Amino acid sequence: MNTVANNHDQALVNRDKKKAEAYLKTKNVKKLIYHLTTKLLVNKPYNPVNYTILQLEELINFRKNQSNPPVLYNDEQLAGIFNNMDIMKTGSLDLEQYICVMKMLGLNEGDFNTDPERDSNNHIDRKTFMREAPIKKWIRPPIIPAYTAAESTPILNRIKFNKIK
Repeated sequence: MNTVANNHDQALVNRDKKKAEAYLKTKNVKKLIYHLTTKLLVNKPYNPVNYTILQLEELINFRKNQSNPPVLYNDEQLAGIFNNMDIMKTGSLDLEQYICVMKMLGLNEGDFNTDPERDSNNHIDRKTFMREAPIKKWIRPPIIPAYTAAESTPILNRIKFNKIK
């Protein structure tokens, strides 16, 4: 009898897990969390809660076509990433390094140019890397669902914070 109950409980857990995973996927929650977490780790703001709220507002404004698309990495950060991968300090990366960097940035092979312009040594120079990386990093920010007029007040006004004692 105990085995039947355990099997039933496990089936319920599996069903709930599948429903939760489907929800996260259809609502792009994983992409949203990835985007926000990456922004936090890259920028290390003094006040991460306020920073996250501002990032959410930026995403909502982009969704409403009221602002530019959010970027995870600015040019300075991308140059630093390039420099870290350019171990020999040649000013270029081979294709394998380039693809590695793009994947490290969180892109899948379908999200970036896998056949960028190369020099006579079959390497991608810094200029080409900088041209390829930020454009593709801009696109595909997490989709925030559209809100009704009542819901479109700034996020900060909708969040209630508990006072810390």
